[in-house]
Amino acid sequence: MQDSLHLYFDGLSHPLRLTGCADLTDDFPTLFPYRDYREGEHDDDPVISIQLEAGKYHLSTSWLDNTVSYTDKVDVLCDLIAKLAVARSFTDLEALYLHAAAVEMNGRAVVFPSQYRAGKSFLTACLLAKGHRYVGDDIVPLALDSCKVRSPGVSPRLRLPLPDTTDETSRQFIERHTAMLGKRYAYLELEPELMIDRSELLDIGAFVLLEREEGVQARLEELPVATVFQQLIKQNFAREVDGARILS
Repeated sequence: MQDSLHLYFDGLSHPLRLTGCADLTDDFPTLFPYRDYREGEHDDDPVISIQLEAGKYHLSTSWLDNTVSYTDKVDVLCDLIAKLAVARSFTDLEALYLHAAAVEMNGRAVVFPSQYRAGKSFLTACLLAKGHRYVGDDIVPLALDSCKVRSPGVSPRLRLPLPDTTDETSRQFIERHTAMLGKRYAYLELEPELMIDRSELLDIGAFVLLEREEGVQARLEELPVATVFQQLIKQNFAREVDGARILS
């Protein structure tokens, strides 16, 4: 039987179990720069499990019946980050886990709610190259009581390949900060001064919905509040938080 490593992440009572693939943790300092996990004792009921067999990583969770398999290490780590966010959303009832990206501008968070392949991660990297600080790339918790954004403390991820139209400043920034490179994704490692501290709260300056269309000149348009509100309700991981509280 293969030995297993059990890692306990902040906010979760049950661990991540790694079987035959403990070396995945070599990349954890890049993915989780605030080291919000610790090694712990064996647990027969892990919240997430990853097992390496015959060159494939098999990922399963305590709340889903199916197992997903990957050959690319970066792909399985990408899925792990998403699953950790979902697991935390089950127990962290003080926050709404938005599927969104966010950066700090003038002391406030500008939030980009997810729209399929609209470029929120790429835009986030370009804004970092221009000197704005990083809040979150794919998952951004919203504290329900204060209605402030909370930094999740996970490094930014980019979908590959980069657009041909990437400006030179952004391209150089991305190349200089790329720490993990897979077939489909790249992870950036940022200097501390480019990141909002984990769990730091920021007032929201704006919600910006991104829309991509070939050959169209970039422009800003003011949207009805209802349009943004609908997108925020649709794009979140909440399952345990009371619906009336989310709406309020």
